[in-house]
Amino acid sequence: MKQQEPGYTRRITIQLRPEEFEKLDAKRKKSTHQSRSDFARNILLSKPVTMKYRNQSADEVLSALLKIKAAIAPEENRRNPYPSHSNS
Repeated sequence: MKQQEPGYTRRITIQLRPEEFEKLDAKRKKSTHQSRSDFARNILLSKPVTMKYRNQSADEVLSALLKIKAAIAPEENRRNPYPSHSNS
């Protein structure tokens, strides 16, 4: 049986300038962390933080393929509205 960790019992409050908060929040949005507290906790405890990486060329290819699919779908439905099933 797995032991449960005790809940968080201590709190640290810090004050940030608006530009510092925006910088911290921008970094958090690029990471896989959903909450600011988890992100800040990992940074403060020197734990690894996983960052998201976007491949811009793959995003462009995907958007182009989606546009082509949207253009082809009406033609395919008009040409063959009742597709036949080979396993009947």
